[in-house]
Amino acid sequence: MIEFVASLSGFIGGLVRPNWWPPLWYTSLILLFAFPIINEILLSLKGYCRKFRVLRAPENFPDDVFPIVYSPKYNIHAFGLEKLHPFDASKYRRVFEDL
Repeated sequence: MIEFVASLSGFIGGLVRPNWWPPLWYTSLILLFAFPIINEILLSLKGYCRKFRVLRAPENFPDDVFPIVYSPKYNIHAFGLEKLHPFDASKYRRVFEDL
């Protein structure tokens, strides 16, 4: 997000003040479109590298038990407006309590 704002402000600043640093506007325009591509490549590379890291259960962990991962952050709250949406935003809390 910061790089988007910096590129956009550099582009606008280069158009408003062309004599300040002449290549500012087109350098910022190139970076405005290059940052998402570079970011996607880096995130894909990170996901590819992490794919091979396998977490194993402890030796004494029973085979018929599954761990439950839950965090209160999973529940979406929007000042009560989530009750108007057809998607149940607090279902994770209720499922965790039922289990």
